[in-house]
Amino acid sequence: MSIKVIHKLGDDTVQSSILPKIEIWYDELRGLLPSLPSNLKIYFFDQDDPGIMKEFGVGGYAYSPVIMSLGFLIDFADKEEQLKQLKSTIYHEGLHIAQGYTGNGEDTPLIECMIYEGLATVFEREMLGNVQPYGIYPKDEETLNRWVKSIRSVDTPWQWEDYERWGFIDPKTKEQWRLYKAGTWFIDQVLKNNKELSVLDLTRLSAKDILRLP
Repeated sequence: MSIKVIHKLGDDTVQSSILPKIEIWYDELRGLLPSLPSNLKIYFFDQDDPGIMKEFGVGGYAYSPVIMSLGFLIDFADKEEQLKQLKSTIYHEGLHIAQGYTGNGEDTPLIECMIYEGLATVFEREMLGNVQPYGIYPKDEETLNRWVKSIRSVDTPWQWEDYERWGFIDPKTKEQWRLYKAGTWFIDQVLKNNKELSVLDLTRLSAKDILRLP
């Protein structure tokens, strides 16, 4: 197994300190997801990239089947929390790579994006015990069902504005992360209704397959 940096972090000392951890975590992850490539390329975001979540000091994107983009704020104060979130990001984006959910994704129906993001969020929670704010959904199932119905109705190919509105924040309602929250709830319902299946079982299925489950 090898990990190659194709775009540097911007601070060689910090990069040298976190790269061995990334290698260990990725090796662990390949034990859970054997379809992951043995050789991975890392592209570190620039420090001002909007893909970095400022509250966590990290960001991630499954750019291609062999490239994972990662954000890591050099001056983030809480390093312990930041490293915890970096490991979680490796698991989240690594699952996307294992499932072939990479690139811009405009040809993937938004409802399937919801499934992939929800599953990756549940995967973080179940494998690492990391409960993310974008995975904490409202208790009102009427609202959740309405979100899922609305997400399902978005045309394919969707526009980036659609993903921003559902995935991040709705400029009108100010609601955040509805795609992730609805997806997390949907995956939890699938696991509740199919007790013979585990999260790892779901990682071996496509979003289309998961949507067919009761």
